[in-house]
Amino acid sequence: MIQPENLFHIGLVVPDLTAARASLHAAAGLSWTDVTERRRKVWLAPGRHQEVTFKVCHSLTTFQIELVEHVEGTIWTSTGGGLHHLGYRANDLEAESKHLTEAGSPLVARTETWAYHQSPLGFYIELLKPRN
Repeated sequence: MIQPENLFHIGLVVPDLTAARASLHAAAGLSWTDVTERRRKVWLAPGRHQEVTFKVCHSLTTFQIELVEHVEGTIWTSTGGGLHHLGYRANDLEAESKHLTEAGSPLVARTETWAYHQSPLGFYIELLKPRN
């Protein structure tokens, strides 16, 4: 079961990562990690796979803000702002993912290290394996 103390970031999908970083630095004084770009094979419901290129950065704060650049045709699309997902560390990714599905938050995307579930309120819940 998800533990509240394992919540460590909120995710925002933005249309332009460079502009969002600059804007949030100017408005809120936030500094950011370097942008990472990774191509991942992602399982997307209902059972299809897609290669997705992610551009991501994180705030340099204890509780992190994760910025993900818009990826057309996926669940990582920008809808004009607002919460995209809550990110939790999952000690047992498979068991916690199963629990979320049974609790009414269906699995919509996953890789070997994370899973996204659709919450009843519209945003996503991301479960991530702990870092080694």
